[in-house]
Amino acid sequence: RSVWGFTNSLYNGLFVSNPQTFTNILGLGDSKMTSIYNWFDRCMINVNATTPTNAFHEAPQRFASSGTTAAYWASNVQASIAAAKETASKCIIILGANDCTSTFDTPTRNAFVTNYSTVLDALHAWNPTMEIWLGLPWRRNFDSNCDLICDTLIPSIISGRSYCHLGMDERVYIKAGDNGATNTDDGIHPNAAGQAVFATQYATLIA
Repeated sequence: RSVWGFTNSLYNGLFVSNPQTFTNILGLGDSKMTSIYNWFDRCMINVNATTPTNAFHEAPQRFASSGTTAAYWASNVQASIAAAKETASKCIIILGANDCTSTFDTPTRNAFVTNYSTVLDALHAWNPTMEIWLGLPWRRNFDSNCDLICDTLIPSIISGRSYCHLGMDERVYIKAGDNGATNTDDGIHPNAAGQAVFATQYATLIA
């Protein structure tokens, strides 16, 4: 995969000095995880700058598609796993921004938990030692639903899964104190400032 025009081999040579180990990082999620936004690549660079003895790089190709939900990935994660040429030892998941527009009645809440759990169980079966970080989503004008996802549903999904961890809380770092005016252009997707925040926070979490 290219990173700002560099191939992986050249990228590793430029940013990693005599790496002792190699750590594959998988990204899974909605539009915030797609290659339209370069924060995931920048996250790898940030990690490698602080842990030069361990080369972190994106592999396999990320599982990401715009507009997707937990239900979509519950139905499609197995196909993505089957097509992957490598496995990963760490994974960052960015989901929930499209789910939060739903009316969160009890059946909808239960379906979200079931679908997200299906994704995690599939990844865990693929590699039982994989560590997974679940991002806490935010989307402007859907604060109460985002709070429900972040404060109740995702913690309940993580409970009992020791390989899962809370990811970056977008309410804190992307919404911040100005309702996302600094870190997004539309109240959903990170702009350049927001991508820098994503990269910095996740580099700290997964290092």
